[in-house]
Amino acid sequence: MGIFYTVVLTLSGLLLTYAGLNRMIRPMSSLCLTRYAQNPNIKIEYKSDVFNEMRSAGAQLFFIGLFIILGIFLPQVKLWSFVFAAVTFLGYAFGRIVSLKLDGKVCKELMSGLYSEILLGILNAICLGIILMA
Repeated sequence: MGIFYTVVLTLSGLLLTYAGLNRMIRPMSSLCLTRYAQNPNIKIEYKSDVFNEMRSAGAQLFFIGLFIILGIFLPQVKLWSFVFAAVTFLGYAFGRIVSLKLDGKVCKELMSGLYSEILLGILNAICLGIILMA
């Protein structure tokens, strides 16, 4: 079971640290802002405000990812790493599902994000459940 835990934490932590770091360093590379920037009819107002929001959300993802990765190396953190990962991924998936119902269909890249968030959220929840039942 240890290898399975390590793989799930590694995938979860690396994905969040990469996504978070990318948002902090290059906020315009975020899919939502890229779509707006490519449309000549839409002008992004108050760029510094938008960038501030993107970078702060990115920092949160980055640090959650680092904490999840710590669970690989520190046994006393492993339980909480699974809690953070499950809540983060399932929370994002829930938000995307709500948005699909309220706002309508999205691009395939965002749907891929939803699928990966559901998968990683469930895998982390399963790991958490196994640890709590032991």
